[in-house]
Amino acid sequence: MTGARSASARTVAPVPVPAGASIAMSPSGLDVIVPANADWQAGDLVTFTLHFERGGPVKYPAVVVRPGQEGT
Repeated sequence: MTGARSASARTVAPVPVPAGASIAMSPSGLDVIVPANADWQAGDLVTFTLHFERGGPVKYPAVVVRPGQEGT
């Protein structure tokens, strides 16, 4: 999709996260766009499972925000 307030879907290369480091996801940088669930409201928590090359899966909550808004 193109135009103001639109989203695009593309696969990106793996993001390196060294041991003990962190990354921040935001609409202005690295982010994840998922199909919205009709029951989700801004501020709800949605759990993602992250998979790492050298470690087991890690579950982490993400805050639901409206498109174009930064999370808090």
